[in-house]
Amino acid sequence: MNPLLSHTVTPPPQLQISIHNMETIYLDHGASTPVDKKVLKAMRPYFSKDFGNPGSIHAYGQKAQKALDQARSKISTSLGVKFGEIIFTSSATEANNLFIKGSFEGCSISSPKAIISSIEHESVSEAAKALEAKGLEVIELPVSKEGIVDMKSLKDALDSSVCFVSIIYASNEIGTIQPIKEIGEMIEEYKQKNGSKYPLFHTDAVQAFQYIDIDVNKLHLDALTISGQKIYGPKGVGALYLKEEIKDLIRPQMIGGHHEFSIRSGTPNIPAIVGMGKAVEMVDRDRVSNREKTEKLRDMFLRELKKKNLDIEVNGSLSQRIPNNLNIYFPGTTGEELLIKLDMVGVAASTGSACSVKAVKKSKVIESLGFDDDRAGSSIRFTLGRDNTEKQIIETVKRVVSVL
Repeated sequence: MNPLLSHTVTPPPQLQISIHNMETIYLDHGASTPVDKKVLKAMRPYFSKDFGNPGSIHAYGQKAQKALDQARSKISTSLGVKFGEIIFTSSATEANNLFIKGSFEGCSISSPKAIISSIEHESVSEAAKALEAKGLEVIELPVSKEGIVDMKSLKDALDSSVCFVSIIYASNEIGTIQPIKEIGEMIEEYKQKNGSKYPLFHTDAVQAFQYIDIDVNKLHLDALTISGQKIYGPKGVGALYLKEEIKDLIRPQMIGGHHEFSIRSGTPNIPAIVGMGKAVEMVDRDRVSNREKTEKLRDMFLRELKKKNLDIEVNGSLSQRIPNNLNIYFPGTTGEELLIKLDMVGVAASTGSACSVKAVKKSKVIESLGFDDDRAGSSIRFTLGRDNTEKQIIETVKRVVSVL
């Protein structure tokens, strides 16, 4: 049984209110975003009318192939890469696994090493750790108390045995932005100095893409992951950028056809891919305005909380952070208990990654900042979205105060 569901929390009398009588406020956009109406409209024809398999020669198949090509073109243009360097997957988790496992299996280095940060998403950290049994040595770089990767540790760890480096662009839990450009320059300089194609450099940009302009060439990236469901597109679709020059170094993890340039077999999910393409198009159009609006709301949220003289602290840097993320330590309560109480008063938030929260475990990311178990188990992640308003933020603060 899910421990969260088996743990009963009885609210005090003032909280025994039906959420049907109040507006529910969604502040968990880091877990998933609603599908935009324009995205849904673009997807609809490919469920019933234009339902063909893009591998088919007839007109139905050709319509599906055209839709696939158009979505791939939108994403490749957005990232500043070649058309054939975008590989569609079923999720960002699959994309990360494809790079991590595929790089290891294709690596020509004996006794290979991998470098990751101590705050990676589980789809990177657990995929890498799973390969230790097969001979991969995993080096976890420490981060500062602000949640930023230690560059000296990276420089010291680089040697001829390193097969790949994977550093998350912006933490899914605390939102801190890593110095990807500086890391890319360091790795590129090392490769040129040693005349080597290794290490390959990958970033999980799932949380960052919506708010940060990304040019993979300026960042010296070999691979990058994005997700549909984090940018107001559908669930069940992700994309992996793979630099043309490294494709031969990546072993496919899905076998059984020649889809996605023989990198990832399986009939493409055309409706989802079309939706992701439309979502990327909208992100590119509105990135600056959304970033400014969201940052203003996030700062207002923190400012209003502090006005209530609550005993709280923010986890991670505020200056090097994506604008929608606010991860807060609430002493004297557990994250799970606070989440349940907030849900009772119509506020949806999380304790961290939606991929692991149901395991009811303390945040490894917050522990990596140098904090104790208490802080790691008593922190809440609020992630704002496009449709949140100032009125909702003020109301959320009132409800947080009421449950505390």
